[in-house]
Amino acid sequence: MSDETPRVQGWRHALLLLCCGFCMGMADLVPGVSGGTMAFITGIYEDLLRSIRSVDGAFFRNLLCLRWRTAFRGIAWGYLVAVGFGALLAMASLAHVVLYLLAEPVSRTYLFASFLGLIAGSIYFCTRRVSRWTTLEGVSLVLGFAIALGVTSVKVPGPKAGTGYDVFIPKVEGVELTAHPISNYDVQRKMLTGVDDKELAAMWARRVIDAETPVQRSSDGVMGTASDFVRPQPTWIIDPWLALCGMIAISAMLLPGISGSYLLTILGVYPLVIGAFADLSNSLRTFDLDWEALKVISSVAAGIVLGLAVFSRFITWLLSYHHDRAVALLIGFMLGALRAVWPFWSYASVLSPLKLSKGIQLLPLEAIWPGLSSPTVLFAAAIACASCGVVLLLELVALKLERA
Repeated sequence: MSDETPRVQGWRHALLLLCCGFCMGMADLVPGVSGGTMAFITGIYEDLLRSIRSVDGAFFRNLLCLRWRTAFRGIAWGYLVAVGFGALLAMASLAHVVLYLLAEPVSRTYLFASFLGLIAGSIYFCTRRVSRWTTLEGVSLVLGFAIALGVTSVKVPGPKAGTGYDVFIPKVEGVELTAHPISNYDVQRKMLTGVDDKELAAMWARRVIDAETPVQRSSDGVMGTASDFVRPQPTWIIDPWLALCGMIAISAMLLPGISGSYLLTILGVYPLVIGAFADLSNSLRTFDLDWEALKVISSVAAGIVLGLAVFSRFITWLLSYHHDRAVALLIGFMLGALRAVWPFWSYASVLSPLKLSKGIQLLPLEAIWPGLSSPTVLFAAAIACASCGVVLLLELVALKLERA
């Protein structure tokens, strides 16, 4: 792996990098799909790591000493801005679309089928980046597979009856609460169940409920109002827990196969973060800034910056001194994470305490093997095959162009 700082070679290269960044941002919106996978597939992975590594301690020292020209001279700004702008553009423009697709079982199945085909089709060509396969490369691949499989096998936490708080929610605009069963809503008592401490405080802060909203503590049945149970929250500009989650997530996003959004889901903050993106996007359109959403995104962003500074250097070191073993490890991550993009799952219908206005959401419970005669299954299989075929075709064209 070369240590030379990557540069943008003309506007066509910049447009290509923007498209790669867009693919990364789109992937990171979907729990189970990694932006690092998209970077690895599109061939910008190692250059992107070198670009991130160019923002080092010397840059910040020169910046603090007001040596602006020296500070910015060694930074791969063109590369980072092109990829970063593409990723942000995808997140800002597609957050609502992805939320819509994830909220309906059939569209969710088709979305994951497309990513399954895309990743599966890319794995073969990724193996060609290993110059020589030996026992050590094989061990690295198996290790990566085991780690990714272990991470993606962790069950995503959902609302549980008998824990947290039950909150009185008599109606939700645009949602028929009695139309079909909702696992975390008691229709008879009109209570949203299994709301934890942080969610209850956030519901109050975002005016989903007020101080007089009836609340019942599930553990002992004590009834009161929201003001009786909400603990005072520290007024941090940067929330330490969200910053830590951002640091963990970006470390995963830099690894092909391990999804940052999936880890955020496991940590229980994904609905809050993706909801904040959607809320901030809406508020910017109406020129009425949502400060709560901005605080959430700023906290996660702070963790992302710290995670990038530390983890990108570690991966770069591995690729520089143990290239083939590192690439084999990354391919193992991709193989192990295929479980996370399996299209067929059983679901529970839930209401998200912080996104009641978004209506009923789907909570994946367990992967299933569907009946092969179902039209949905056949169409999902066709989408996966088409995605795989497109990748294989593009890779073959790229190989022919290289040899020409």
